[in-house]
Amino acid sequence: MMEQCDIKDLVNVEVKGNSIVIEPATQSPRAGWEQQFELANKGSEEDLMEGFSNEFDDAEWTW
Repeated sequence: MMEQCDIKDLVNVEVKGNSIVIEPATQSPRAGWEQQFELANKGSEEDLMEGFSNEFDDAEWTW
């Protein structure tokens, strides 16, 4: 069955409704990670923490 579907090494497995879908992987599961890490390293610590504040951080915390 795998040969019929041209599945050689890696597969993607996904649940759709009441079905389990197995299909050939088109790329590595970690494709693009290196570029994303490089982009993250170019910013400052403040850039990395953007969007993670909470009410305490905004109102009560002082540096």
